[in-house]
Amino acid sequence: KHKLNIIYDCNITKLDRHLNDKNKKTEIWYNHKVPEEEKKVDVVDIDLNEYDQNVKVEDEDANDGDDNKDEKDEEKQEQEQEQEEEETKDGTGGDDNDNDEKDEDKLIEADLLFLACGCKKALDSFWTDASEEEKRIFGGIEPHTLCATLFEYDAQPELETHQTVVDIWPNICWKGSGQIYAYRNSAKCLMGHDKYDELIKSGKLKRDRGVSYQFFNRPPNVEEDSPALLHQLQNDLEVWGEKNIKILRQETWDYMPMWNGQDVQKQYPWIVKDELQGKYKKTFYIGSSVCFESVLNVVEYNYDICNQYCFDDPGQVFFCKKRIGSDKGPFAES
Repeated sequence: KHKLNIIYDCNITKLDRHLNDKNKKTEIWYNHKVPEEEKKVDVVDIDLNEYDQNVKVEDEDANDGDDNKDEKDEEKQEQEQEQEEEETKDGTGGDDNDNDEKDEDKLIEADLLFLACGCKKALDSFWTDASEEEKRIFGGIEPHTLCATLFEYDAQPELETHQTVVDIWPNICWKGSGQIYAYRNSAKCLMGHDKYDELIKSGKLKRDRGVSYQFFNRPPNVEEDSPALLHQLQNDLEVWGEKNIKILRQETWDYMPMWNGQDVQKQYPWIVKDELQGKYKKTFYIGSSVCFESVLNVVEYNYDICNQYCFDDPGQVFFCKKRIGSDKGPFAES
């Protein structure tokens, strides 16, 4: 049984695996100071409670609101207090006097390392001790650009885009032009068709809330892409016939890192999976950058790694090495 010690909201500043000294553990240095570039993701960020007030339904259940208000306030205060206590324990909380301490680098020593944040992203930031082989194999990985936007607009049940929960246009996604390729009616998704239709017919729900997704088939440039994607979004929604559009929040980030065609021809994905794993001071490479950007593929990849390598007993002589017969498939006997 393993005890997890999770550190939240940390910024890794340095990685030293001591590749030339097998007796030293891997050192990971981190702090809780978020880099400025990671803060520049929101184009618009407003109080989302405003929407909740607009769509609040005044029916019989609302009469019980005042009676339950005090109880809900107490629960909220208890949750906030518990959160403050947890932050204090793991070093992420505290008052302004703790800022200097949180900015100081702290050290974690590790027997093995799973690199899941994105291999190219790590190379471009804290991964300074990468071997020449790692630099060559992971250096060519490039991400794409994904943008998600939360917006509010008039409920118009006669429009086709208001009649389903999710609309997806794969051809637009593959084109990677920044147009809306997927759209979700969040109000209908949360309420269900029956409740949603009932509120629409009674006139109690006059505003909808949705989430749109846009995609560029190139690496992101947040400062330039966000305004351009916002403008494209508004144009697309107007073409659809949406009215009184109000953008609540938009985020743009790097998405779906991939090797180029030449690197795939060099069999880099298979070299990583079958030869590179665990080679350099028990470093294992997981996450979407070594397989594909989907939960299913990432979990399947992790499952294959667990079946292919020995992680059962740290004291075992084959710890972090390939299982006997693992080359025959993920279900081969060890």
